[in-house]
Amino acid sequence: MEHYKKVAKYWRNSLIDKQFSQGKYKSSDIAKSFLLNRMNAFFRVNSKKILQSLSSSEDNPIEILHAPFLFKKITCHTNYEKDYRPEIFFPIMFKVHVSYCGFIYPVEKPIIPRDLLLPLDREDFFIGSMDDYDLYMTQNNISSFEFSESSKWEKYYSENIESEYQKGLIDSLLDSSLIDEKQINEDYKKIVKSLSKSKTTKIKFFDVLNEYNDEWDKTIQDRLTNDLAFNESIVSYLTKWNEYLDGVDKLLNYVVKSKEPFHGYEKVNYAYFTNGELDVSSKITAVYEDIYIRDEETG
Repeated sequence: MEHYKKVAKYWRNSLIDKQFSQGKYKSSDIAKSFLLNRMNAFFRVNSKKILQSLSSSEDNPIEILHAPFLFKKITCHTNYEKDYRPEIFFPIMFKVHVSYCGFIYPVEKPIIPRDLLLPLDREDFFIGSMDDYDLYMTQNNISSFEFSESSKWEKYYSENIESEYQKGLIDSLLDSSLIDEKQINEDYKKIVKSLSKSKTTKIKFFDVLNEYNDEWDKTIQDRLTNDLAFNESIVSYLTKWNEYLDGVDKLLNYVVKSKEPFHGYEKVNYAYFTNGELDVSSKITAVYEDIYIRDEETG
């Protein structure tokens, strides 16, 4: 049994090293690797442009990596600073599902990127140790939560807000002569898919879509803020998010033993998503994560 646990831990750590290895970045690399979702009180993706770049046209949520904040270097050389201090680092990341309506679901436990934790293969910037991270995660539970199309917030948004968005886009497509009166009652997703794939309509379709999204994105935050029924529908959703982020704070407080690594950095409270779906290794990692944690709890 002890050998089995060691093997599980080895493969789990190896996969974590691969999938969640990088927490340090240059400023110039951020735009290539991440999409910025400005933080809002609803813990969701309000921007249609960002949402459509993240998700497919299907109803199933897409799985991506999410970083709720970062630390950005603000000083020149100081007594604390060495050449290996990164311009930017993400101290925490976790896998999320983003639903078609823009709600974000942290589906697994948070990860501190491997290159920020000792042991490292050379002298480098770090904020804690892998041993402390493992110990905390085996002794504490950070509750994740998953997408359900029957949840109050998903249903309300779909029936009252997403439906309005779709109707407005259909009207814009009609005004642009991309569809005719006979097509307006056809399935919305089939219309969008057909226009976006056709060589004859693709360019014009995306011009109309981008213009419509620009107008939508300007007003959606105020619309949601003033929609009392929407705010009532997301009470439970926000509670779950606050519980999860409280767990993230406790994890970081345990692992980060000193504030010295943060000297000369400012915290930037923007949410970042990986630019594209996670690869298959992240899904395998979850299996070994479950095996390893379960063994530690029962061992």
